[in-house]
Amino acid sequence: MMFGAIYQLMTGRSPQWPALRKQHLLLWPICEACRADSDLEVHHLDPVSWRPDKELDPDNLMTLCRRCHLLVGHLDNWASFNPEAEFDAVRWREKIKFRPVNPVPYGF
Repeated sequence: MMFGAIYQLMTGRSPQWPALRKQHLLLWPICEACRADSDLEVHHLDPVSWRPDKELDPDNLMTLCRRCHLLVGHLDNWASFNPEAEFDAVRWREKIKFRPVNPVPYGF
């Protein structure tokens, strides 16, 4: 049995997924919600479990850090998904950009 077939049996994912994931992260190397550049993951806008035909569709992918992947991509529940993840990532990014900052640090 070839490695690709073993990978697909073990993960349920296409053998092309690791290469596409790597390529996507090279093109989009920051979280689309908070702009973090570490602990990055590739989120499927349409879940692979619902739309396996879109697993390798570059237009179905977005980069999110681990924290934002759970919150923005899955609404704080890995069993769920967010049909408005792209919109919410932009909205969250704007909130972070213009967040109010306390002029006096806490504890002083």
